[in-house]
Amino acid sequence: MKDISDSATEKADARALLSYAKSYAAAARGLWDSSDGPKRDRHAPYRFCAHHAIEMFLSAFLARHGIAASELEGFRHALIPRANRALEAGLSGPDVETWAHIAKLDKDNEYIGCRYPPNDRAVLSELTRMSKTLHVIEEAVLSQM
Repeated sequence: MKDISDSATEKADARALLSYAKSYAAAARGLWDSSDGPKRDRHAPYRFCAHHAIEMFLSAFLARHGIAASELEGFRHALIPRANRALEAGLSGPDVETWAHIAKLDKDNEYIGCRYPPNDRAVLSELTRMSKTLHVIEEAVLSQM
């Protein structure tokens, strides 16, 4: 079995990550009903796809700016370290509310909250806020790739 540190994946492929990000964003949009947001039984899959798309867009931007795959993998699914590194690497465009929402997603552990049936402890963002954050990050990354 190959150790990741000596494989070709050590250098993150920005194009591949961007392709995945676009696919997850498209999947999220596919779950969104144009009139009133995702149907109730699609809230969790929408959140999952949107969160993962945000993660992948930030990762693609970082890979484009030379961040190694091992560092990206070390972030696991956390958005705050990706966002901080993206800001350091020069990502511009997202507003204060978007960065605050990204911090909230991590603080409230929404990645886990959207993967399992709801419980009383789950604190999830408004769906429209999730949609806006996805849109803003997607636009910022695409404009700078």
